[in-house]
Amino acid sequence: AADANGSGSVTTLDMVDLQKLILFIIDELPNNRSWRFVDAAYQFPNPAHPFPFPESKSYNNLAVNQLAHFIGIKIGDVNGTADPQEFNGSSEDRRQEETRSIGTTDYRYREGESFRVALQLPNTPELVGFQMGLRFDPEFLILQAIEAPALPDWSAQHFNRRFESEGLLFLSWAEGPATSAGASIELEFRAQTDGRLSDGLRLADDLLPAEGYVADELPFALALDFTDIASAAGPVTVFPNPFSERAELRFLLQEGGFTHLRLYDPQGKLVWEKAGDVAAGEHSWSWSGTELPAKGLYYYRLELPGNRATTGVVVYQ
Repeated sequence: AADANGSGSVTTLDMVDLQKLILFIIDELPNNRSWRFVDAAYQFPNPAHPFPFPESKSYNNLAVNQLAHFIGIKIGDVNGTADPQEFNGSSEDRRQEETRSIGTTDYRYREGESFRVALQLPNTPELVGFQMGLRFDPEFLILQAIEAPALPDWSAQHFNRRFESEGLLFLSWAEGPATSAGASIELEFRAQTDGRLSDGLRLADDLLPAEGYVADELPFALALDFTDIASAAGPVTVFPNPFSERAELRFLLQEGGFTHLRLYDPQGKLVWEKAGDVAAGEHSWSWSGTELPAKGLYYYRLELPGNRATTGVVVYQ
């Protein structure tokens, strides 16, 4: 089942091809079929090295009908959970009843503006993977960049932008655990017109069910939750970004209270923070490059009154 590419061996290339299939980068597995069948009476000489195996039976000079017994192998079923009786054309529901949130702050954007959206993954230190599809309105938003600084080995192979002109983005990552709890995916959009983020960004569960994975546990469902603009710091901007000497984070609080800003490096280590009771209104907090350990990518987490938070990325160059 794990020999996804039909090479007669099981290697990391099989997992790469399965991930491409999940992300709709390819439409079918190369050199393989959805099912393979082995003679039920066949005794494998060495079960640890099963290739090749007989996939047909021959009968000569048949006088009566003959029945042959084969065992089906669902290609790609690497953990043995596929149930043929549930293959009815709909997605298999393997989730627990538990649903965990992907959090982000709602935002009113303006035509011509470039802005970042931080999708905060569940605050689960043992998170080892996730998959999801995202929908956005391409008449309103143009996707410009995707980053995930706290996810190990994150690269272009973990997402598919092939259908972004149709407003679709697919993501799949399983290189965990994440380097910090509550890691985020950073999306950069350019606005084609005025609009509100929550009106046009949603999960595409009908194409790729949004799931998170923790080691030795069943998958859990993911839901996209927006923090209300009225209760958040919005908009939150970092200027300049990238910066070389000093950066300033500007935010607007609709209600006062304790506010906490943290900066983390890509490994999830806290490198700078500021906290205090802040009144409602506009504010700006700044830091200099000399306060950071090195040039590079950092991400921030701004915790707000009412147990709300917003995140983003800042680059020191």
